[in-house]
Amino acid sequence: MATTHKSLVDMSNLESAIALSVQSHRREQGKNGYWFDAISGDTFGSSLWTLRQKALGLDAAAIAAEYVREALQHLPQSKSLDVEVHQDGEILFCIINGDQKEIRFEL
Repeated sequence: MATTHKSLVDMSNLESAIALSVQSHRREQGKNGYWFDAISGDTFGSSLWTLRQKALGLDAAAIAAEYVREALQHLPQSKSLDVEVHQDGEILFCIINGDQKEIRFEL
């Protein structure tokens, strides 16, 4: 499965918002995360980084998909975005469909 890498400059506003939301670390148990989350009590980003700290089990794709959906909740378009995560050994691939576009990430 080929993954296309784009810079934020080459992405649409929605693609950029999705990329930042999914690839930023959400603050978990006082670790990592966007620094302003500690002050505001709000959360931004995804908990995907927590999956990298352990071996991926059979349920990793389902957990990753939930983390991605959670990270996208702040977007107005979140209800129209379809999230799929596929596992190939120790690699997770995420496909987000929305706004007649397909966005792919290697997680």
